[in-house]
Amino acid sequence: MRQLGIKIPENDMEFLDWYSKKYATPKSVVYREITMGAFTRWKRMFLLNLHLDGEIGFKEFCTLADVTMLQAMAMIEEAEREPVVPESLDEYTTDLLVKNLDDKTSLLKHTR
Repeated sequence: MRQLGIKIPENDMEFLDWYSKKYATPKSVVYREITMGAFTRWKRMFLLNLHLDGEIGFKEFCTLADVTMLQAMAMIEEAEREPVVPESLDEYTTDLLVKNLDDKTSLLKHTR
């Protein structure tokens, strides 16, 4: 882990002093946990939006956001936005679906 120095407004430092004494927790621990939690949520949403706008790929999104593929898919589902699918892949999967529907041995069946 690396270190980053920041300045905290006086009223926030007073609160940290009060909280630290009340709950016997070091100020640095409290501030780091809260700040890192907020930063992680912001980072993941920022990267999710980049991915959904087609600016970064799915694997890069997972890597930079430090999430598993399943977690990333859940985030996409929660965002209620369609994932970016290149037109060529969309055409390929459509052609594959039609081929499988026409194949009598396929597990995919027409439901008319």
